[in-house]
Amino acid sequence: MISLKTSYNIFYNKRVILDYLGSDLFESGDEMKHVNWLELRISGEGNEERFEEFLEAFFSLLKKDFLISIFCYERSEKVKNRLRSYGKLFYELRKEKFIGDQFLIEKELNTDENHSVFAGIIQVDEIDNEIILNEILGNYFRFGYAEFTKNGVNDSNALESLMKHVDFKLLRKGKLIEVDYLSLLNKLIVPTSMVFSYLFDGKDDLVFTVYSGSDVFNPIENIILQSVPKDSKLEKINASADEVDRLIDSYFKDWRTV
Repeated sequence: MISLKTSYNIFYNKRVILDYLGSDLFESGDEMKHVNWLELRISGEGNEERFEEFLEAFFSLLKKDFLISIFCYERSEKVKNRLRSYGKLFYELRKEKFIGDQFLIEKELNTDENHSVFAGIIQVDEIDNEIILNEILGNYFRFGYAEFTKNGVNDSNALESLMKHVDFKLLRKGKLIEVDYLSLLNKLIVPTSMVFSYLFDGKDDLVFTVYSGSDVFNPIENIILQSVPKDSKLEKINASADEVDRLIDSYFKDWRTV
């Protein structure tokens, strides 16, 4: 079973509303009205295989009108050493010359004097699909970014510009390094761009989420619909605020008095 849930209101999305309630951007709701979201849920046996089939079709269509980059980083801080600093995230890709230097960028983020986290970005437009799928399904992938372009020409400064957004205001330090999605959308989403990610939820369903600017919401939805495996049953759902209301009630329940 595959379902596609959509909304023009990102605050119907659990991940965003939890970040919002615990964020210093608590009053930013009006500023996020240009961001929409879609959630593709793949359930049942064989969901990983169907997800790979979906991704391959999705990227093939997306490349026609969008420049695409994927953001990767280590999930926890590690002790600094010269070998780590040399290898960074994409050592094998660089060693085997699978990706040219102009299509990737890496950065070491210091968490304290002796520890760090590596982050990196790959621009995927000229890269073989198999390599990209391996990276997206690998341990370091966290989210992807795509921006509409009329001429399809890579901007040589694009990766440097994107990397400026990667810091510990975006990647929160804890037992695991996690993305603050509200901050991410605030930084990266314009009317012509999108962010995508995926996870396995508590039911072992695979959930692929897209946050998009208002100008590309309908084109992205059409690309997703065209990318769904043809033999799959698809259900379309309009997101409801009821689930979020329950989430907010739970969040604030300890603050209430009788």
